[in-house]
Amino acid sequence: MIDDNTRIEYQSEYSEEEPTVVALVDAVATVQDTDPLDLPPLGETISADALETLIEKGNDVTITFSYEGLQITVNDGDEIVICESE
Repeated sequence: MIDDNTRIEYQSEYSEEEPTVVALVDAVATVQDTDPLDLPPLGETISADALETLIEKGNDVTITFSYEGLQITVNDGDEIVICESE
């Protein structure tokens, strides 16, 4: 969970037309200053299909997981917050 002591690396809102997983991988690539295609597949960490389904069908959904040494939080299907992992 993100608290006042966690340093936020990146925070972004994205369009509902853009798939969550695409926005998420682009955000991680931005934080790590790398090409999105150079990152390991997101599916090795979390089911991309399940993530999309939860975001699309959920109300007031927050999903947090680790990917590439970062804590990723997706809020309400339109915001991505990336923090240092604890």
